[in-house]
Amino acid sequence: MKKTFIIGVILLIVGGVLLSIGLGKGGLKSVYWDDGLHVDAKVSQSKNIK
Repeated sequence: MKKTFIIGVILLIVGGVLLSIGLGKGGLKSVYWDDGLHVDAKVSQSKNIK
């Protein structure tokens, strides 16, 4: 029981570190499958209206 708890805490810490690294590098994007793995890119457009 104690060994399982310690392994669980270590995995939780490692997962939190990996999550923070991923979010820090701009990893909060949608990933989808369309004849291959694709990641949504942010696109901004502007138009002048008279």
